[in-house]
Amino acid sequence: MDSNNQLKVLTERNEFLKPIVFKVFKTDKELDLYEKKNKKLFDEYYDNQEKIDKIKWDLMTPKQQAEHEEKIKLFKIKREGNLGI
Repeated sequence: MDSNNQLKVLTERNEFLKPIVFKVFKTDKELDLYEKKNKKLFDEYYDNQEKIDKIKWDLMTPKQQAEHEEKIKLFKIKREGNLGI
């Protein structure tokens, strides 16, 4: 399967899993029980997300990768409050 198709399949699967993984509960105890019951789905979602990120990176041109890294660096500086202004 080529990268674009794999990206599409993984993205669609994660869209299906998203409401399961990010379900809201009133108490931490309810959430913990739910996570234990659905551990495989949680693991699948997060594993897929890592694969999606890697495929997206691999599909970028070197210029796009450099621009992305620069944005990440700027976000980090901003988050730390070190804009130098």
